[in-house]
Amino acid sequence: MACNTLRPLQYTKLSPHKAEIRVLDLHPNARPEEVIQCSLVTVSLQDNPRFEALSYAWGDPTVVEAIAVDHQRIQVPASAWGALNALRYADRTRRLWIDAICINQQDMDERTSQVKLMGTVYRTAESVRVWLGPGDDAAVAKDDAINDSKNENNEDARIGDAATESEDDDSADKDDVPAAQDAITILRGMTSTQGAKTVFALRKQSRNGIKMLERFFSRPWWERLWVVQEVALGRHVIFQQGVKEITYDELLAAYTVSEKFLREDLYGFHYSTFSSSAGDFLEVFASVRVLEETRQLFAKQNSAEEEEEEESWDRYATMTWATIVNLLQNRKASVEQDRLYSLYGLLPPSLMQKPGMEPSYTVSTEETFTEVTYSLIQSTSSLMIFNFLDRARAREKKDSSPDPNLLPSWVPDWRLPPHNKYESTRGVARQRLFNASASPPGTRTPLHARRLSDGRTLLLRAYFLDMVHYYATTAVFPNSVPALEGTYSAWRDLWAQSAAGKPSFATYAKGEPRESAFQRTMVLDCEPTTADDGGGGLRRLTAAERVAMWEAHKRANEIGLASWGDPAVAENEGGLAEADARRVDYLISCAKGRAFFATSLQLIGMGGSNMAAGDHVFVVEGNSHPVLLRPSKRYANTWRAVSECYVHGFMDGEGDDCREGLAGIQRELHEQPAVREMLGTERNPRWDEVNEECEDGWQWILVE
Repeated sequence: MACNTLRPLQYTKLSPHKAEIRVLDLHPNARPEEVIQCSLVTVSLQDNPRFEALSYAWGDPTVVEAIAVDHQRIQVPASAWGALNALRYADRTRRLWIDAICINQQDMDERTSQVKLMGTVYRTAESVRVWLGPGDDAAVAKDDAINDSKNENNEDARIGDAATESEDDDSADKDDVPAAQDAITILRGMTSTQGAKTVFALRKQSRNGIKMLERFFSRPWWERLWVVQEVALGRHVIFQQGVKEITYDELLAAYTVSEKFLREDLYGFHYSTFSSSAGDFLEVFASVRVLEETRQLFAKQNSAEEEEEEESWDRYATMTWATIVNLLQNRKASVEQDRLYSLYGLLPPSLMQKPGMEPSYTVSTEETFTEVTYSLIQSTSSLMIFNFLDRARAREKKDSSPDPNLLPSWVPDWRLPPHNKYESTRGVARQRLFNASASPPGTRTPLHARRLSDGRTLLLRAYFLDMVHYYATTAVFPNSVPALEGTYSAWRDLWAQSAAGKPSFATYAKGEPRESAFQRTMVLDCEPTTADDGGGGLRRLTAAERVAMWEAHKRANEIGLASWGDPAVAENEGGLAEADARRVDYLISCAKGRAFFATSLQLIGMGGSNMAAGDHVFVVEGNSHPVLLRPSKRYANTWRAVSECYVHGFMDGEGDDCREGLAGIQRELHEQPAVREMLGTERNPRWDEVNEECEDGWQWILVE
């Protein structure tokens, strides 16, 4: 039947109670120039239907192509058309699920109900087919690499003698560039150490391969938010670019081998220090690591051998979910609420049932973010979410009452790039290891936090620990051991400056040597457990491991300074063992995105890089870590959230026995003119809702 009239597709209603979805039967045709013919079929997920799920980037909504669905000619995104055209069999029907066609995008009720089923759709699919777009024009990519090499004199100067082949003659560059390959062939080769070494070699001929890989990872799919859940839930995931395919397992192997090569074979001296193209690429390549962390989150949810109690496991799974949401803030979503709903299918089932987590496109973005954040705080019984706050959240205007369109300080603005994209799932492991509020052994005191009637103010029960006196962020981004050593040197000087002339300058609290306290603080008093634990395995630092960790740092620093990135020199120096390379990697990860601080009582710690002098350190009842709070400039005894923090020597309830004395120190500090200027003076009307009294050094605090 002919279908010449372009008109909206007529959808039949789906039954949410039967978990119904539509699938698309893509009819065969051996001639790609022919109109794509399809049919929609309604099925129930309860019947375990057979289909493939398509994962792709919608692209520009104004760029469309026509296809025929049930003999109706409709317009679909050009990217969807390209995928269907490439996936169409010549001799048999192919059954697919594709959101742009299978969901009535104009029906908000249907969209909301289908979002709740999205996880089941991708779990049920026999495979998830990732469509990255048409194949590369390899010849163009090769020409780009040659042209780029002519304009990289600055980088040539940085590489200098580290190059392994002569690069003096531009004409030689053209001969050195290998025959152009497609990115997927290169990635398959990178599943071996030799393949990774070829791609990351310090010479211009390797830039052609990196150029191809950059083109692969610059495809719009890698920027889209929804696709992360789609890959995480898929049983068998295949990436397709043009006619070339690579499985997810092969892609992960390529990343793992490459990361290991750069971490070990370059002996702790990060590639980006002397080769910007490879360093920039590795940052993009790390998208694969985020995908794997997300897949591991889902895999643990479905593990039949889970040893923890369900309530405890749900708590940490929810923390991991929030961490992944933070890591993905750079990705794009057409609707801001989708920054959270796009990962709805990965939530622990218990959290899906909470009212604040129900997908809704009828409320404002700010209300969605606030409700979800409060649900996360309640579900995790933790203020870990403070670690994802951006710098602006801790600031406030001195005048006028809060604008209801602005988020409370304790709610992350998921629309912004992540303030600390390096806060990985290791942060979840630390939540298990520390007990700053002194819960009895073997128990966990529930977090004492509730929301007041305005929906914007948190009421916390806490005691004062200290106030930030000096602080410093990383002066140079610590991507290499020499840069990290420079950061450590600056932080040691800052601590000495803050403690100079004071009686306890020679030692830390309880007589601990200062260098021991500093070293333990730099690693947050933890050590990684295995080389390949996905970033989550930590345990408390032992004395022997502290020595080994800093010996590895010293060795890597010597090699880095001696070689300045020349692998030949590094190899002559003996290199680093795998365990030492892992230790160095952990040291670098602890410094990224954090600031070092010293307090008025000469305590030291690490916190969010959005901290400032004058921030107060509180221990909140039931929270594993102390928190940094900033005084409100308007209201008395009212605060704005900054971050959680590590305070050396006070991570296991050591402050619990001296709460009243610490409260006295707080009163003394607030009498100092410089501190008094930071504090608001008006009475907060929210105090009318607080009737309980606090004793023994505890106090109620309001966080807006």
